[in-house]
Amino acid sequence: MQHTTPDQPAVLVEHFAMTFGTTEVIRDLSFTVHPGETFGFLGSNGSGKTTTIRALLGIYRPTRGRLLINGRTYTPDSGLRLGYLPEERGLYKKEPVLDVMTYFGRLRGMSTTAARTWSLAYLERVELAEKAKTRLDKLSGGQQQKVQLGVTIMHDPQLLILDEPTKGFDPVNRRLLMDIIAEQQATGATVVMVTHQMEEVERLCDRVLLLKDGVARAYGSVTEVQDSFAAPAVHIEHTGHLPAGPWRVRPAPATSRRSAHQRSAGGLVDAADEAAHLDAASNAATNAASPWGGVRSGGVRSGGVRSGEPDPTAGLGGAEAPAVQVSTVELNGGVSAGQALQHLVAAGADVSGFTVVRTSLEDIFVQVYGDHSDHSPQSHTPGSSPELTSGGTAASTSRPTPGPAVTSPQEGPQR
Repeated sequence: MQHTTPDQPAVLVEHFAMTFGTTEVIRDLSFTVHPGETFGFLGSNGSGKTTTIRALLGIYRPTRGRLLINGRTYTPDSGLRLGYLPEERGLYKKEPVLDVMTYFGRLRGMSTTAARTWSLAYLERVELAEKAKTRLDKLSGGQQQKVQLGVTIMHDPQLLILDEPTKGFDPVNRRLLMDIIAEQQATGATVVMVTHQMEEVERLCDRVLLLKDGVARAYGSVTEVQDSFAAPAVHIEHTGHLPAGPWRVRPAPATSRRSAHQRSAGGLVDAADEAAHLDAASNAATNAASPWGGVRSGGVRSGGVRSGEPDPTAGLGGAEAPAVQVSTVELNGGVSAGQALQHLVAAGADVSGFTVVRTSLEDIFVQVYGDHSDHSPQSHTPGSSPELTSGGTAASTSRPTPGPAVTSPQEGPQR
């Protein structure tokens, strides 16, 4: 059985290039996946994700570069407990569900009893218990995908590679499958996820790589990638104007009225604790400039009163509540949210809310890949054209050089 050393990556891809005929699909790609992390491998259709996975598993032989799992080139007899869920379904569709799952459990070293017991428990978990004796081809596409995921994880894999694991699922079943994948994370499995569902990535992934036209366009933690495309913004709730200083401020045009009692009940920010927490969570930065480059937007807090409107609390007695404004400021490069908050505290600002807002991965995906019409699905399967020219004609029909065989859920004796 293979094991990683503390400093050895679970997956190493180094200067990988892949050419089909005269078409270069992958261009000098390098990245690592750390043991125990969940890594998001993202990209539009035809960007080279599946080609990279197939080269990593020895299905394709790379044109150049190294692709290693636990420090060595992968072979089926390496002793690694690998779970690979391909995008294409490859189970035996004319066989009953339980028989297929038991068969693959046996291939992975489980006894017949253990494989059958595990399969029945899994089918109950994914609400397919009544389908145990049903032929696979009688199930819906989503139900077949549930079965295939079960086959992929039933032997507690050390490395789990999932290519579009929730494809075709409705939101309820997508959440169920994400919970199952999260359970694999909790056991210490290393997970590589290929997906277009950005909310899945933000929920599960530690680091990501965005691949476009065979080149890495972004690589790092989710926060690092978000900050590399747009500086983080901060929503600030404050009484009065933001303090004057070496920054450009445009106060929000609308205000709301809340009493000091209401602010306290809502949870006034402990500035010192919040600054320490945010500094620890943000990238190290020592920029001494103003913490923001200008207010991007502002407005009234929910439930408040816009300026010019009658105050419903007027005439109820007591002092008039101070106005609370909501401003959104964009941080300058190199300035952490914690440093921005410290500036406010040092200047004596009355801050009642401080929320860091980052660009979503979905917005970044759209920014990188643009109009989906420019990235129509393409196939790099042997025997088919890996790329199409702008006129729609095949650029190459050459087959890649095959590597050693890989045992995966869709393989095994034909029945």
